[in-house]
Amino acid sequence: MKAGADSVVSIHPPNALSGIFNAARLAAQDFGQRVTVLDCGQLSLGLGYQVILVAEAVAQGAIREDVLSLVESIRQRVRLTALLETIQYIHRSGCASWATAIIGGALKLQPLIGLRHGIVQRLGQARTRLQGIQQLLELLNSWGQLERLAVLHTNAEAAAWQLLEHVRSKVVVPPMLVNVTTVIGTHVGPNGLGFVAVPAGY
Repeated sequence: MKAGADSVVSIHPPNALSGIFNAARLAAQDFGQRVTVLDCGQLSLGLGYQVILVAEAVAQGAIREDVLSLVESIRQRVRLTALLETIQYIHRSGCASWATAIIGGALKLQPLIGLRHGIVQRLGQARTRLQGIQQLLELLNSWGQLERLAVLHTNAEAAAWQLLEHVRSKVVVPPMLVNVTTVIGTHVGPNGLGFVAVPAGY
């Protein structure tokens, strides 16, 4: 604000998965209506694309009301899905109640998960890596035309590059390749593969 900004839109990970949102909300109270704190409902590039697309819009002259409308639009459209090598890490994290219910006989299965509005969802499971990647690609194809796309991985760079080459043509803007943070990696485990996509607006 000292640099001349009239207001701030502060975009954060979901309240259900992180304490950052509440900390930011409390800090913003000292600034009245000048700071708007938003729960983006996403992690990693699910959050990142909301920030990137908003920043691009601001550079083109978008005002605060435009920004809030755009964030809501992206929040509704963005998709994050991932294939995990095992269910044990997300079970230990405690962030997915369904993981506890199926942990008994599922350690050898590879779960397919999604994140929507701060809730970790079980989308399916695969017995082999190849089957799981095929399910990932089927989901990606079901999202239609894409505005942005990123391939995510947890220390599985070679596999992620192969996946990136396979999906590169699905989006005009060059897709990103992201090794997710150690915090997220702790919850999903090594050798995870996934996508964050922003389907085109409608």
